[in-house]
Amino acid sequence: MPKTKDSSAPKRPQSSYFIYANEHRDKVKQENPKISVGELSKLISARWNELSESEKKPYVEKAAKLKEAYNKEMEAYKASDEYKSESKEKGKKSVKGASKKEKDPNAPKKATTAYFAYMKEVGPKLRADNPGKKAGEISKICGEMWKELPESSKKQRYQEEMKEYKSSGNAGVSKAKPKAKAKSKAKEESEEEEQSEVELLSENNSEEEEEEEEIEESE
Repeated sequence: MPKTKDSSAPKRPQSSYFIYANEHRDKVKQENPKISVGELSKLISARWNELSESEKKPYVEKAAKLKEAYNKEMEAYKASDEYKSESKEKGKKSVKGASKKEKDPNAPKKATTAYFAYMKEVGPKLRADNPGKKAGEISKICGEMWKELPESSKKQRYQEEMKEYKSSGNAGVSKAKPKAKAKSKAKEESEEEEQSEVELLSENNSEEEEEEEEIEESE
């Protein structure tokens, strides 16, 4: 059962990067009418990264003000009778309709798999374009670019992963993990950095969901 969003709840504010992206997206599109959505996101991100701290400052300050206003609105909302009443009602429905479903451990997780595929695609270029940045910084940029993609693109990525999963014949089959072979130190470090990027990317993208979970009941 999908979550239902509370239309009365305050809308989560945009980050400084999002404010910049929304302000410049149309202009970048006009300058590059033939580029794809993914390429557009990369280009906007690249331009953002080229800005100096002083050039980013107006967007950072605006984002901070929006965040402060949002926090105050959220506090007031949570104290309202409307929120308490709705939370109580959702709790009843959740308990009444709760049912445990056995999930296939081999099946791709919608969000994580899509993030990983996207990071695999744009990560190498981001690292090449930003040689001085750490894995966490690269992941943050990647996460902002991911958020810029329309839901249709994210859904398509997941569907492609699911199609591959089903065609592999692994659906419903849990396989034992083979013994790992010895790895070189360089390879281990590379894999650790890659895993760090995946985790940070997922964490970055889930910030928005965390706020919603405060006012919504889980499935």
